[in-house]
Amino acid sequence: MPFRNPLLVRNGSDAPLTVVVEPWATEFELQPGAECEVVATHPDLFPTLGIEPMGHQVIIWVNEGGSLYEIWQGGLQVD
Repeated sequence: MPFRNPLLVRNGSDAPLTVVVEPWATEFELQPGAECEVVATHPDLFPTLGIEPMGHQVIIWVNEGGSLYEIWQGGLQVD
């Protein structure tokens, strides 16, 4: 079973928040008041995450080579 590191992202503002997952440059929009989990996975080690907020955008870095990611919202995997 792969190692998993979840990060909860909440949009507490009154405007949509763009969430970008790097190094894939995957973008999705998180509506005001909504939340999601970005989960870094890796088959051999515990993957780490970095966060870079930028106005109405947050960049989440999955750091270790060989890592993948999942995005969960409302109990469903959306990416």
